[in-house]
Amino acid sequence: MKKLMLLLVIGLLIPATLIAVPKEDMVWKTSGHKKNLSKIEKGIEKSIDDMNFITRPIARGKLEDANIAFKKITFKFSGDKVSIQHDGRAIITAPADGTAIKWKRNDGEVFKVTQKVSETKITQTFKGDDGKKTMVYKFNKDFSQMWVSVRIDSSQLPEPVRYTMKYKR
Repeated sequence: MKKLMLLLVIGLLIPATLIAVPKEDMVWKTSGHKKNLSKIEKGIEKSIDDMNFITRPIARGKLEDANIAFKKITFKFSGDKVSIQHDGRAIITAPADGTAIKWKRNDGEVFKVTQKVSETKITQTFKGDDGKKTMVYKFNKDFSQMWVSVRIDSSQLPEPVRYTMKYKR
């Protein structure tokens, strides 16, 4: 009887937790551009707060240039690859299994990029000379909302930059 109850409980829990990222093109738009801008600013300020008055504005400028509140994010799936585009910027196409590729940003800087698709999220990581930026695109159950959590790690920062933005389909 205990085994039957356990199987019933497991059977009820599994369908609720196994949500697969759909392998169809998805377009997401900001659900609060000003809020997203504010979250980025707060994340940057918290990270650079302990820097001295000379290095803080330099770090702030570089971080503001590299962290944009995108208005539109597009995902395209083709075979074992996923393409991600932020607004009209350069498209990032990489294997969905986390295999690293070299990718050149619009300003010419080159990064090692990985993109890993799992059941309810896509994790994208950029590694460059100055550090690492991780973007986790997490979806709700019906894929009507998406949260993009960003973390930037660098030996030049007293602590990582962290913020989360919200999008809808």
